[in-house]
Amino acid sequence: MVRAYLLIVTISLFSSSIFAQSQVTLYQLNSALPQANQVNASFFPNYKFTLGLPVLSSTYISANGGQASFNRIFSGSGDSLQFNPQQLAGYLEKNNRIETSANVQILSLGLRVKKNYFSATLNERVEAGLTYPKSLIEIIGTGSEDFLGQLVAFDKLGMRAMAYHEMSFGYGREITDNLIIGVKAKFLWGIANVEFENLSAALLTSTDSLAIYSSAFQINTSGLDLIKNGDDIFKTATAFNNPGFAIDLGASYWLNKNLRLSLSINDLGSINWQNDTRQFSFKEVNYSVTQTELLTIISEGKDVDLFSQELDSLWQLYQPDTTDGLSYKSQLSPNIYAGGSYHLGRHHTFGIIFYGDIFKGTFKPALGFSYNLRLGNIWTIGVNASLRNNTFNNFGVGTTITLGPIQIFALTENIAAFANYSDARFIDARAGINFVFGNLDKQERRKKYKQEKEAVEKEEESLIVPLLSEPVIEVIKGSDTNELAAGFYVVIATFSEPVEAEEYRGNLIEQGYAVGSGYQSEKGLFYTYLMYFPDAGNKAIDKKNDLGRSFAPGLDKPWVLWVKEGE
Repeated sequence: MVRAYLLIVTISLFSSSIFAQSQVTLYQLNSALPQANQVNASFFPNYKFTLGLPVLSSTYISANGGQASFNRIFSGSGDSLQFNPQQLAGYLEKNNRIETSANVQILSLGLRVKKNYFSATLNERVEAGLTYPKSLIEIIGTGSEDFLGQLVAFDKLGMRAMAYHEMSFGYGREITDNLIIGVKAKFLWGIANVEFENLSAALLTSTDSLAIYSSAFQINTSGLDLIKNGDDIFKTATAFNNPGFAIDLGASYWLNKNLRLSLSINDLGSINWQNDTRQFSFKEVNYSVTQTELLTIISEGKDVDLFSQELDSLWQLYQPDTTDGLSYKSQLSPNIYAGGSYHLGRHHTFGIIFYGDIFKGTFKPALGFSYNLRLGNIWTIGVNASLRNNTFNNFGVGTTITLGPIQIFALTENIAAFANYSDARFIDARAGINFVFGNLDKQERRKKYKQEKEAVEKEEESLIVPLLSEPVIEVIKGSDTNELAAGFYVVIATFSEPVEAEEYRGNLIEQGYAVGSGYQSEKGLFYTYLMYFPDAGNKAIDKKNDLGRSFAPGLDKPWVLWVKEGE
């Protein structure tokens, strides 16, 4: 009966893990997808404004069974399908972990203002995890017979499940052309929680006795009304009780125009559970029964259920003391990302990403290698291979399709799990629709095109000299207040004193000529001119020649002065 009970509990725990935290694919789609800001606060999407609405916005589910999969847990098929702990134990490590998580984004906003990025999101999050030793599965699978005379220890037993609201406000800034930093403040409100940790147990069997030991431990709960009273689920779920706070930090740095490094630490915080709390306190247990005691029970009658009597005695030792109203704190599971990416033009990006998270004192790492292909502003696709759970057979894919202001996306860390779920030890999926406005890549390309065009035009202007029909007098423009502007002048007189230049100019104006004058600092002279052409040198030469052929009385012979911009 004990083995059957443990079997039910174990199956329940594993079956709850059908959906774990794994977002390497999301991390690699950083500039294409607004949701990437959730895993690194320094990642800004390439849009001026982004919007995610309820139902349409991002939905994420994930599960990680560690070394466990359906085919490793069960053997047989159809009606003969059976739980096989002995088979499972052959794959397990000394300490193991299974986990589930889900994140439904209710609302998201993102705004780029010059070098700044502002974001706000409202998420509904659910997380659950269990840590357990390999010895627990071994004892379920074989019973105590295979461990006669051995002390079997069950350490690292812990469990936590919680649901909570998360409202975040983020700010990021381009500190320099190379460095971007971001920070995100998260305000949390717990919905429901159950957790325990630091449970140690041991079993010692011999040919004439059985001994069981377990340490004192507590199980803390909050929001049990969600389970007990179905009528209050909506009221409890929408109440903003059990406050908490967390912070995300992120940074990225461009070593050069192709290579970027990035780092982020997320979910540094906790939730204070205060509403509808209950603590179950279990005392330390030392239980033993000898062969003599067993024989005595048997001698009382063949109809006595020995196992039931012993189980009842043992069960009485595990009756907890219950206390209501005690507040307690739950730490979130912090996670870290460290990445490097090499950008080959606009279309190709190669990356390497390290990921790790902490749950109940255990650290679970993952390492991913990725490639992104970007086709214009419409389609981005990324693929990756990751090393996790001691295997390198996890292949992820993610894609975004942007049609006008509508962006559709879908990604997963293990595409093979959808084709062969029975062997999958880890599965996740994220999908949704964003509304995006103001593609910054388009604006950047237009700006670059304009700059290149202006550069070409300026270069063409600099080639005017060889194209002039005849030589002209060249000078460099200076910085004097009355300095002649850059261009071509049809000059008729020069003076060393401004009074002389103005007097000559005034006489010509009285005679009906339209003339101008100005100073040229390189020569230190004042010039009186009849015509000015900003960039038409040959036209100035033609006008000068026309005037020379029809020499006007009272005018000196004209010539062309070219005032050039200084280098």
